[in-house]
Amino acid sequence: ASIDTANADDSGVSYPDDYKQRVAAAVAGLAKAPVGWVVTHRPFWGAIKDNTTINQTLQTSLKAAPGGEFPGSVALVVSGHMHQFQTVGFLGWRPAQFIVGDSGVKLSKGFPKPKDSPASITIDGMQAQVSGLAKFGYMRFDLGKNGTWTGKLRDPKGKTIADCASDWARGKRPLSVCSAK
Repeated sequence: ASIDTANADDSGVSYPDDYKQRVAAAVAGLAKAPVGWVVTHRPFWGAIKDNTTINQTLQTSLKAAPGGEFPGSVALVVSGHMHQFQTVGFLGWRPAQFIVGDSGVKLSKGFPKPKDSPASITIDGMQAQVSGLAKFGYMRFDLGKNGTWTGKLRDPKGKTIADCASDWARGKRPLSVCSAK
């Protein structure tokens, strides 16, 4: 499902009813799918520094949707908005959040720094492992069987700089959703 989240501000004060409707409609559609991915501009879950997280508008909208979470068929949430690469893997059931904002304008300083990745923080009431990388690149995902996926973050010349896998969400939990090369 693709959800237009361009105006979903991080503090939750702009257009809350509009986003509750958009997210509820996406959740209803995803509940019927055997496997689903969510693609948005702004991430549902991200971290900008220790215990400072985003996006309140989207988190509140998801809690108001039927079931209060994405259905179990959702394997991955992919977003941009933040000018960095970041992954969020939750220690409870919630799909991995990828923030792939590392392909255009000047990069953010990034959180967490690669030397501090993964950082263990609470996002939207759930413990998460957050990894960050402030390098230009692009992401490629490949769909496997039964909703599994693998991904490669590549630099502008095509060299793999991180390998990622859905094993995180399937009980084979490494320290992070992705392993930097």
